[in-house]
Amino acid sequence: MGFDAKTYFSPSTIWIPQYNYRIGHFFRDRWSLSLGMDHMKYVVDQYQDVRADGYARETGTGETGGLNGTQQVTITPDFLQYEHTDGLNLISFDADHYDRLWHSSTDRFALDAFMGAHAGMVVPRTDVRLYGEGMNNRFHIAGWGAGAQAGLHLTLFKVLFLRTTLRGGYIDLLDVLTTGDDTDRASQHFWYTQWNVTIGAQFRLHK
Repeated sequence: MGFDAKTYFSPSTIWIPQYNYRIGHFFRDRWSLSLGMDHMKYVVDQYQDVRADGYARETGTGETGGLNGTQQVTITPDFLQYEHTDGLNLISFDADHYDRLWHSSTDRFALDAFMGAHAGMVVPRTDVRLYGEGMNNRFHIAGWGAGAQAGLHLTLFKVLFLRTTLRGGYIDLLDVLTTGDDTDRASQHFWYTQWNVTIGAQFRLHK
Protein backbone atom coordinates (compact mmCIF):
# COMPACT_ATOMS: atom_id res chain seq x y z
CA MET A 1 0.00 0.00 0.00
CA GLY A 2 1.39 3.40 -0.97
CA PHE A 3 1.65 6.11 1.68
CA ASP A 4 -1.39 8.36 1.99
CA ALA A 5 -1.70 10.71 4.98
CA LYS A 6 -5.49 10.41 5.20
CA THR A 7 -5.35 6.60 5.26
CA TYR A 8 -2.57 6.46 7.84
CA PHE A 9 -3.76 9.17 10.25
CA SER A 10 -7.57 9.35 9.96
CA PRO A 11 -9.25 7.65 12.97
CA SER A 12 -11.62 5.79 10.63
CA THR A 13 -8.87 4.23 8.48
CA ILE A 14 -5.77 4.11 10.69
CA TRP A 15 -6.03 0.32 11.16
CA ILE A 16 -6.10 -0.46 7.42
CA PRO A 17 -2.37 -0.09 6.62
CA GLN A 18 0.47 -2.06 8.11
CA TYR A 19 1.25 -0.93 11.66
CA ASN A 20 3.60 -1.96 14.46
CA TYR A 21 3.72 -1.27 18.17
CA ARG A 22 6.19 -2.29 20.87
CA ILE A 23 7.01 -1.70 24.52
CA GLY A 24 10.37 -2.52 26.06
CA HIS A 25 12.81 -2.12 28.92
CA PHE A 26 16.56 -1.47 29.05
CA PHE A 27 17.71 -3.97 31.67
CA ARG A 28 21.36 -3.03 30.99
CA ASP A 29 22.92 0.10 29.50
CA ARG A 30 23.36 -1.62 26.14
CA TRP A 31 20.65 -4.30 26.23
CA SER A 32 16.87 -4.17 25.89
CA LEU A 33 13.99 -6.62 25.89
CA SER A 34 10.66 -5.75 24.27
CA LEU A 35 7.28 -7.22 23.39
CA GLY A 36 5.28 -6.05 20.41
CA MET A 37 3.29 -6.86 17.30
CA ASP A 38 4.17 -6.50 13.63
CA HIS A 39 0.94 -6.22 11.61
CA MET A 40 2.16 -7.41 8.22
CA LYS A 41 0.10 -8.42 5.18
CA TYR A 42 0.29 -11.39 2.80
CA VAL A 43 -1.57 -11.95 -0.49
CA VAL A 44 -1.28 -14.79 -3.00
CA ASP A 45 -0.82 -13.30 -6.49
CA GLN A 46 -3.49 -14.21 -9.01
CA TYR A 47 -2.78 -15.73 -12.45
CA GLN A 48 0.53 -17.30 -11.50
CA ASP A 49 1.42 -20.84 -12.55
CA VAL A 50 2.16 -23.13 -9.62
CA ARG A 51 2.65 -26.83 -8.93
CA ALA A 52 -0.32 -28.30 -7.05
CA ASP A 53 0.02 -31.48 -5.01
CA GLY A 54 -3.15 -33.13 -3.74
CA TYR A 55 -6.73 -33.87 -4.61
CA ALA A 56 -9.73 -31.57 -5.18
CA ARG A 57 -13.38 -32.46 -5.56
CA GLU A 58 -15.06 -31.92 -8.92
CA THR A 59 -16.63 -28.53 -8.14
CA GLY A 60 -14.22 -26.30 -10.01
CA THR A 61 -13.91 -25.63 -13.71
CA GLY A 62 -11.12 -25.89 -16.22
CA GLU A 63 -7.73 -27.26 -15.24
CA THR A 64 -8.44 -27.10 -11.47
CA GLY A 65 -11.80 -28.87 -11.69
CA GLY A 66 -10.33 -32.30 -11.13
CA LEU A 67 -7.03 -31.91 -9.33
CA ASN A 68 -5.60 -35.38 -8.88
CA GLY A 69 -2.03 -35.85 -7.69
CA THR A 70 0.63 -33.42 -8.95
CA GLN A 71 0.11 -30.99 -11.84
CA GLN A 72 0.69 -27.41 -12.97
CA VAL A 73 -2.27 -25.07 -12.40
CA THR A 74 -2.97 -21.36 -12.80
CA ILE A 75 -4.32 -19.58 -9.73
CA THR A 76 -7.51 -17.74 -10.68
CA PRO A 77 -10.18 -16.05 -8.52
CA ASP A 78 -12.70 -18.84 -9.14
CA PHE A 79 -10.11 -21.39 -7.97
CA LEU A 80 -8.29 -19.80 -5.00
CA GLN A 81 -8.19 -16.46 -3.21
CA TYR A 82 -5.90 -16.56 -0.17
CA GLU A 83 -4.63 -13.66 1.93
CA HIS A 84 -3.73 -12.53 5.43
CA THR A 85 -4.68 -8.88 4.82
CA ASP A 86 -6.49 -8.39 8.13
CA GLY A 87 -3.13 -9.15 9.61
CA LEU A 88 -0.19 -11.50 9.35
CA ASN A 89 0.35 -10.60 12.99
CA LEU A 90 3.72 -11.58 14.47
CA ILE A 91 3.65 -11.14 18.26
CA SER A 92 7.29 -11.37 19.28
CA PHE A 93 9.84 -10.87 22.01
CA ASP A 94 12.89 -8.92 20.83
CA ALA A 95 16.35 -8.76 22.41
CA ASP A 96 18.60 -5.94 21.13
CA HIS A 97 22.17 -4.78 21.78
CA TYR A 98 23.04 -1.07 21.37
CA ASP A 99 26.30 0.68 20.50
CA ARG A 100 26.62 4.46 20.90
CA LEU A 101 27.72 6.18 17.69
CA TRP A 102 27.36 9.81 18.77
CA HIS A 103 25.98 12.00 21.55
CA SER A 104 25.78 15.70 22.26
CA SER A 105 27.73 17.33 25.07
CA THR A 106 24.58 17.46 27.23
CA ASP A 107 23.41 13.94 26.26
CA ARG A 108 20.08 15.42 25.17
CA PHE A 109 20.68 13.99 21.72
CA ALA A 110 22.27 10.66 20.84
CA LEU A 111 22.54 8.19 18.01
CA ASP A 112 22.84 4.43 18.58
CA ALA A 113 23.16 1.46 16.27
CA PHE A 114 21.45 -1.73 17.39
CA MET A 115 21.03 -5.32 16.34
CA GLY A 116 19.19 -8.27 17.78
CA ALA A 117 16.87 -11.22 17.34
CA HIS A 118 13.15 -11.87 17.71
CA ALA A 119 10.78 -14.83 18.03
CA GLY A 120 7.10 -15.37 18.74
CA MET A 121 3.71 -16.61 17.58
CA VAL A 122 1.82 -15.63 14.42
CA VAL A 123 -1.89 -14.79 14.80
CA PRO A 124 -3.36 -14.11 11.33
CA ARG A 125 -6.91 -13.47 10.26
CA THR A 126 -6.96 -15.40 7.01
CA ASP A 127 -9.40 -14.59 4.19
CA VAL A 128 -9.83 -17.64 1.91
CA ARG A 129 -12.05 -18.64 -1.01
CA LEU A 130 -11.48 -22.12 -2.47
CA TYR A 131 -13.78 -22.83 -5.43
CA GLY A 132 -15.89 -19.95 -4.11
CA GLU A 133 -16.24 -21.44 -0.64
CA GLY A 134 -14.61 -19.79 2.35
CA MET A 135 -14.70 -16.89 4.74
CA ASN A 136 -12.76 -14.16 6.47
CA ASN A 137 -11.74 -16.29 9.43
CA ARG A 138 -11.35 -15.37 13.08
CA PHE A 139 -7.98 -14.47 14.56
CA HIS A 140 -6.16 -17.72 15.23
CA ILE A 141 -2.72 -18.85 16.45
CA ALA A 142 -1.49 -20.46 13.24
CA GLY A 143 2.26 -20.83 13.76
CA TRP A 144 5.48 -19.11 14.74
CA GLY A 145 8.12 -16.76 13.39
CA ALA A 146 11.73 -15.88 14.20
CA GLY A 147 14.41 -13.66 12.75
CA ALA A 148 16.84 -10.80 13.26
CA GLN A 149 16.80 -7.02 13.08
CA ALA A 150 19.20 -4.07 12.90
CA GLY A 151 18.83 -0.32 12.72
CA LEU A 152 19.48 3.16 14.10
CA HIS A 153 17.95 4.79 17.19
CA LEU A 154 18.05 8.60 17.43
CA THR A 155 17.25 10.07 20.88
CA LEU A 156 15.78 13.59 20.95
CA PHE A 157 15.68 15.70 24.13
CA LYS A 158 16.31 12.51 26.17
CA VAL A 159 12.61 11.56 25.89
CA LEU A 160 11.54 11.25 22.26
CA PHE A 161 13.14 8.93 19.74
CA LEU A 162 13.13 8.28 16.01
CA ARG A 163 14.02 4.74 15.02
CA THR A 164 14.51 2.92 11.73
CA THR A 165 14.63 -0.87 11.63
CA LEU A 166 15.24 -3.54 9.01
CA ARG A 167 13.73 -6.88 10.08
CA GLY A 168 13.90 -10.23 8.36
CA GLY A 169 13.05 -13.78 9.27
CA TYR A 170 11.18 -17.00 8.74
CA ILE A 171 7.49 -17.75 9.35
CA ASP A 172 6.05 -21.26 9.62
CA LEU A 173 2.24 -21.45 9.63
CA LEU A 174 1.30 -24.98 10.64
CA ASP A 175 -2.46 -24.54 11.15
CA VAL A 176 -4.16 -21.95 8.92
CA LEU A 177 -7.97 -21.72 8.93
CA THR A 178 -9.45 -21.79 5.41
CA THR A 179 -13.05 -22.48 4.34
CA GLY A 180 -14.64 -22.41 7.78
CA ASP A 181 -14.98 -26.19 8.00
CA ASP A 182 -12.84 -27.39 10.92
CA THR A 183 -11.49 -30.24 8.79
CA ASP A 184 -10.16 -27.80 6.16
CA ARG A 185 -6.75 -26.44 7.14
CA ALA A 186 -3.66 -25.23 5.30
CA SER A 187 0.03 -24.86 6.09
CA GLN A 188 2.77 -22.72 4.58
CA HIS A 189 6.20 -21.33 5.33
CA PHE A 190 8.16 -18.42 3.86
CA TRP A 191 10.88 -15.83 4.47
CA TYR A 192 10.03 -12.17 4.97
CA THR A 193 11.67 -8.74 5.17
CA GLN A 194 10.25 -5.57 6.68
CA TRP A 195 11.52 -2.01 6.95
CA ASN A 196 9.87 0.48 9.26
CA VAL A 197 10.29 3.91 10.84
CA THR A 198 9.08 4.38 14.42
CA ILE A 199 8.38 7.45 16.57
CA GLY A 200 8.14 6.91 20.31
CA ALA A 201 8.97 8.00 23.83
CA GLN A 202 11.33 6.66 26.48
CA PHE A 203 11.59 7.47 30.18
CA ARG A 204 13.21 6.28 33.40
CA LEU A 205 11.24 4.09 35.76
CA HIS A 206 13.73 4.75 38.60
CA LYS A 207 16.94 6.69 39.18
